Amino acid sequence: MPPSPPPCPNETCDSYGKPDYVVRNGSYRKTKQDKQKTQRYLCKFCCKTFVPEPLPIRRSYRPQGKGKKGNAAYEEKKENRTFTLTNEAYAGLEQLALRRGLSRSELVERIGRELIRLEDG
Repeated sequence: MPPSPPPCPNETCDSYGKPDYVVRNGSYRKTKQDKQKTQRYLCKFCCKTFVPEPLPIRRSYRPQGKGKKGNAAYEEKKENRTFTLTNEAYAGLEQLALRRGLSRSELVERIGRELIRLEDG
């Protein structure tokens, strides 16, 4: 059974706060390079489209300087690496990065350089 749609967030709609007239209405990507799609919904009563929760604030860590991304803060060039994570670990990494205003990549970089210390245990 598919999950029930979120309620209509439009305060001027007679269906406000009720999912009765809300249907799925496609999806979109924030940028062309984004692999993750965001579900869009439509309230058939007021004809407004919306996403169920506010999108996270886009953040990027751009070191001081006009070099390539990541090169101004560190003396060496960053390389592409691959990690295999569970969904729970990936979500946790995302939350840690969001709280610090960093990308996941920059968070891992700082942990690896011991700029962010982990508790031993």
